[in-house]
Amino acid sequence: MFDNGAPPSGSGTEGPGVDTELPSTLHIAGLALTRTESPPSLACWTGYFPEPAGAEPARICLVIEPAAPPEESTLQLAHDVVSRFGAFVDQALEYCRTRLRERHFELTAEELSRLDLPELPLAVPEATV
Repeated sequence: MFDNGAPPSGSGTEGPGVDTELPSTLHIAGLALTRTESPPSLACWTGYFPEPAGAEPARICLVIEPAAPPEESTLQLAHDVVSRFGAFVDQALEYCRTRLRERHFELTAEELSRLDLPELPLAVPEATV
């Protein structure tokens, strides 16, 4: 179901200090996640969603602790997150719009009006699985 992109053992394509048993690239729902440097106890792969020119791309990270190749269930979860990323971002934005209107956040009228903008002035979304 998933191509983990693992090079054959001893192929010489692994980077220095990278465990040869861990794939260098994972292909999940059309995205390539590349193994990134991490503490020895973790295995981490990072990929970016394509964005329009000039926009900062959203990132997804897959983190396994202890360090090991991802299991099929983990790959399936990552696939679901990648496939539904836009819907998750929309839900998160709606949650922020709703919660930030609560009195205890004490937003000014100007700040509240920004919540009605089509694009909220928030950081680029990111997913960690």
